[in-house]
Amino acid sequence: MTLLRPWLGSTPSWLQAILTGAAAIIQSRRLERLKARPPDSDKLRNLRNNLEHVMGGVEGQLPTFGGFTVGHAANPAQRTDRWQVGGIDKGELVTPPLSPERTDLFETIVGWFIEHRGNLVWQSFCQRGRQRVRIASSRYPIGFWKKVVKLAADFGTDAVLLVPFDPIGSDISTWTYRHGDDLPAGLHVEFRQNQPTGGGTGYVATVEGIKFYTAQLPADRVWLFSARTLGSILYARLPSGNLVDLVFDEADDPRQSTFVVSFAQMLEWHDLPIIEFVV
Repeated sequence: MTLLRPWLGSTPSWLQAILTGAAAIIQSRRLERLKARPPDSDKLRNLRNNLEHVMGGVEGQLPTFGGFTVGHAANPAQRTDRWQVGGIDKGELVTPPLSPERTDLFETIVGWFIEHRGNLVWQSFCQRGRQRVRIASSRYPIGFWKKVVKLAADFGTDAVLLVPFDPIGSDISTWTYRHGDDLPAGLHVEFRQNQPTGGGTGYVATVEGIKFYTAQLPADRVWLFSARTLGSILYARLPSGNLVDLVFDEADDPRQSTFVVSFAQMLEWHDLPIIEFVV
């Protein structure tokens, strides 16, 4: 029908009506054929296998944590996580295809799945209790950094500071490459190569041995914690025996269907303090 539109305006109305009706019949019959065909089981199996294969790929989404393990839980799942991907065109899943196939569709979904599981870890971390420390904005930057360095000493080499980009992250970035007059005296700032970045956080610099990352935090909030806070990420087997189950949920319009992915991700956190500075 799209191909007909450029010249429909120059045709008689009766011919336009015939062509429009014919196109509608073609679309209706094509939709009927699509509804009647089941998705290719091999395609669904391949996607499920790919999702299960990357269950350990979540580490790259968590650069601020270190020393944690990723593995299989000893016991069956007590709860199930469900993740949905909408806008799936069934026409790509039948054989032969009834819609143009996107060659990177499954690869993209697998990447989204890794990101989603990383987000679940961050959501859990953000729900943990924090010890609040207030610092008057007039004491920034000198008083702020003195307090940070003092409290970070309790975490040793595992200290991590999560900061908003503006203004603190921006200041650190500036000091890394151009030591300005506002750099507190004696504060050592360096950029270390090959530091991990991902999952919505970005490595900025290392200050007095403390790794600094920017994140989506309010401008007046800063979190100080140990990279060892996360102990493990475990995946339990579902009642099916799989680590991942995949269901194709067909919509009334099969071109707007949904994948429903089930899995069981369990987190173990160490009882270490999380300090929230309010500046």
